[in-house]
Amino acid sequence: MLKYIYKILSICFLCLLIACDQPAIEPQNSDDDTMTDTSNSTDSNQDTVSFEIVNLKLTTPQLVASNNQFGFELFSHLFAQSNGKQNIFISPMSVSMALTMAYNGAAGSTKTAIETTLKHSGLSNTSLNQTNQYLLNALVNADDDVLLTIANAIFYEQNFSVLQSFIDTNSTYLDASVHPLDFMNPESSEYINQWVSEKTNGLIPKMIEGRIPADAVMYLINALYFKGIWKYQFDEANTVERAFFVDNETIINVPTMHIFEIFRYAYNDIAEIVELPYGNSSYSMFIVLPHINNKTNEFEFSDVVWKQWRSSLEKQQLHLALPKFSFEYATSLRSILSDMGMSEAFSSSVADFSNINEFQKVSISDVMHKTFVEVSEVGTEAAAATSVEVFVTSVPKACTVNRPFLFVIQEKNTESIVFIGHVFNPLQK
Repeated sequence: MLKYIYKILSICFLCLLIACDQPAIEPQNSDDDTMTDTSNSTDSNQDTVSFEIVNLKLTTPQLVASNNQFGFELFSHLFAQSNGKQNIFISPMSVSMALTMAYNGAAGSTKTAIETTLKHSGLSNTSLNQTNQYLLNALVNADDDVLLTIANAIFYEQNFSVLQSFIDTNSTYLDASVHPLDFMNPESSEYINQWVSEKTNGLIPKMIEGRIPADAVMYLINALYFKGIWKYQFDEANTVERAFFVDNETIINVPTMHIFEIFRYAYNDIAEIVELPYGNSSYSMFIVLPHINNKTNEFEFSDVVWKQWRSSLEKQQLHLALPKFSFEYATSLRSILSDMGMSEAFSSSVADFSNINEFQKVSISDVMHKTFVEVSEVGTEAAAATSVEVFVTSVPKACTVNRPFLFVIQEKNTESIVFIGHVFNPLQK
């Protein structure tokens, strides 16, 4: 029996531009090495990093709840934008991490706007950073059978003065590596692309096309990579072509996996929900299959609804048919994030990032998000998983995922949602 592995990755990066009407950049002391890399090796000035006693038992659920709320709102905007006619795949965590690095450099109403957009109101700056530090460590180490890597980085023009406190905060709490570069050197964009490629196992080889824009002074980048092995594995011999009803006019044949196993399952007036655990069950993918008369774009899919649906899951012996799918997704989030409340951060005349540089006026040019998800057969034969669990015996149900569906990947102990997606067409790459 071959293992089915989900290879999932996410990249989010912010580009900060210097306002055109500002004085020339004040050069820092530096040598002639234009490709200097000081990743995680900055001289840390402890006085620039604020410390306070944070009750992580209280702040962690609060941060997770705000991250999940932000994620569903972001997904809803993107879903509405596509009218449910496109494959979508986002990592709210990746976007939140990149924006949190920017938040640590913001001040005044710009800082408040980012905080409100991320739903982080009520958390002090130090509480937010310390809780993020704890949460990232918990997610990376949640399951030995799931590989999750989260990398943050600050790439900046070497002659652009950056406050040490900004560097220290992001490197201390978010483990951000720091890379001063000569942005005028055409090799700098390749250097950044190589970092992205390395952190995504080569699946996203390029984020910056061509040379870095002349007015760009900084890139804040988050890269997230996930690979998990199903707890209950599908047998490749049972994968067959089956009809998938994209819409009322379009029917396609797609490779569809089949399994008969005990899953946590729920059936309500709107949809069927199935939980597919990975590894030791710390991480799971949840499939949300709307009933035939309920299109994916015709019902509310929010954090409140999701909590209700997830709490209704019960063990059920199930025949599951799930299509294989693999696709890339890339989008600019500038317009949507502006609509969600942080338009000020994109305004060259209003944005306040004085906690990055006190003398130069900078703003965010764009927030780019790129993801990749793949279901593939890898490895050689392995022993079949056996479940020895007591459950109430009933007639086996069947769940055939043969029309557009939603899916969520969530960690059980913290309840952090790492990915949210929509499959409109499994053959759409």
